[in-house]
Amino acid sequence: MRILLLSLYYKPLNNIASTRIVAFKKYLEEFGHQVDVLTRHYSENELKKSNLLIAMTNGDDFEGDYYKKGNVIYSKYKTTNSKLNFSKKLPKGIKGLYNLWQFDIFHYSYVEYGLKAFDEELSNNKYDFILASSPPPVTLLLAEKISKKYNIPWVADFRDSFILSEDTKKVKFVKKQTLNKVLKTSSGISFVSEGMKAQNLNFFNSKNQHIKNTIIYNGFISGSENVNQTVIDEFQTIKQNYDKVLLYTGSIYKERNLDFFLDALVKINNQNAAVVCVGIQDEFKRDILNKYSDKLNLFIFDKTDYSTSIQLQNLADFLLLTIWKGNYTGFSGKVFEYLSAKTLVLIDKNPPEDLKDFLTPYNNNIIYCDEKIDVLKKALESDVQYSSISKEQIDNLSRKQQVKNLEQFLLKI
Repeated sequence: MRILLLSLYYKPLNNIASTRIVAFKKYLEEFGHQVDVLTRHYSENELKKSNLLIAMTNGDDFEGDYYKKGNVIYSKYKTTNSKLNFSKKLPKGIKGLYNLWQFDIFHYSYVEYGLKAFDEELSNNKYDFILASSPPPVTLLLAEKISKKYNIPWVADFRDSFILSEDTKKVKFVKKQTLNKVLKTSSGISFVSEGMKAQNLNFFNSKNQHIKNTIIYNGFISGSENVNQTVIDEFQTIKQNYDKVLLYTGSIYKERNLDFFLDALVKINNQNAAVVCVGIQDEFKRDILNKYSDKLNLFIFDKTDYSTSIQLQNLADFLLLTIWKGNYTGFSGKVFEYLSAKTLVLIDKNPPEDLKDFLTPYNNNIIYCDEKIDVLKKALESDVQYSSISKEQIDNLSRKQQVKNLEQFLLKI
């Protein structure tokens, strides 16, 4: 098969969304398929930051509307676009409604530049599928437009939901209409977890509920390339100075409960324990340092590459897994990374049912704190041993296996 991947996130950008698409490309090619990628360009300055809203930022200006690196096209990207320019001329009430009906007006620049790049560089290729990874959901819109113009089947890959639990009834209604309109031309839908699938199916109309769908977990890659030995050595020094080192890697949201672990450790006041946080965004980094730096043995590391993060997870005594209460997003790529590490995992809250079911085979290596300080205190004071998981379990957690599942799904379609 020849497959086109659409995503606003791709290397050299370093986040869970980009590593998912990198894995799709890597393993689909390993399985014998030809894969092209149509993504967007980011400025060098933005790539160094830990910014949850990075897809909203301008890229560097460069000559032309896109450039190619092998079989990857990086399009230009602007925070302004034709639809936003029109929206600015509308009265306030009408403007908000217009923006909603455009599906993803704030990222529409990707459609404008992406369509031009496809027309000029890729339209002569005979694609079997377009796979559009969302969010941002504008990738689905671009896939729909290319599909209609060139009669290419497309599949929607949901890493997160378009319709959010905090959306108002009016916003949910409009989003539901626009989402179903876009999806009606798709040939398949993949979800990153069972909970996400259940949540999204509630918003699909009857026709879209019958589109073939599957679960493609994030999985993990056990990489050893580009490991930053300086960071590893710094972590090892911390391990030598403290009996227990607790590690949190990756982004943090206000809704994710890292504060439970930090507040609990302050109350426990175990001076032989240290906490290391890696890659937290600047705004949260400042808040955490201001609140806890004089109360805990707290170390903040800058964002690292994926392989370095994986190595750190293998070296820690405990990994801190925070759950977004009542939300499927606790079921993230971090779950797979943590389970594959030879390290005990501490979970702050009782996780959603789909995640809890998934974790059951690994419960010997999981400590459910349920926001109880005494459980965390006991874990720090005890000599809890990690129980090795089987090679079969490791293989099932891998991104390679997940991409194999994706391949089989596309072949069935």
